[in-house]
Amino acid sequence: MKTLIIYSSKTGNTKKVAYGIYEGLKDEYDLSIENMDNIKDLSLLDDYDTLLVGFWIDKGTANSSAKKFIKNIKNKNIALFATLGADPSSKHGQDVIKNMNKLADKSNKLIEVGIYNGLVDPKLLEKLKTKPPLFLPKPILNKMISAGEKSREPNEEDMNDAIARFSKALKKVS
Repeated sequence: MKTLIIYSSKTGNTKKVAYGIYEGLKDEYDLSIENMDNIKDLSLLDDYDTLLVGFWIDKGTANSSAKKFIKNIKNKNIALFATLGADPSSKHGQDVIKNMNKLADKSNKLIEVGIYNGLVDPKLLEKLKTKPPLFLPKPILNKMISAGEKSREPNEEDMNDAIARFSKALKKVS
């Protein structure tokens, strides 16, 4: 069974998780890894039985290019992983999981979903502090800034969870 790990990464967080999964599982499974931006022709995916697709979270769901990419995947075993600046175990993190479960086309078999820590883009954090959106109530803005300041890069615990989670998922479809 051939598996392709595909990732979209803005600040390097999702790339770090993607390569953590790859390094942790490459000796056990037939894996390849590719940046989503480098895949111009979806027929490349025909060579793979299973896809592990990673992306960064924007407004509670996959970033727009990843969302579009995922919607175009058909008839595959698919697993999704993401990084976000909020605590993955928070209410927002749980809402993200629900949204991720709705991303894939119904022709796919969704085999697993996982979310991991991600450092908020420093440019976004600075923009929230200096030029906040006018429509955003101050308490929500302050909460967003606080969460952004507490955000962190994926760590060893995240990597270990991702490796175990996706190894188990790949065993199910092998």
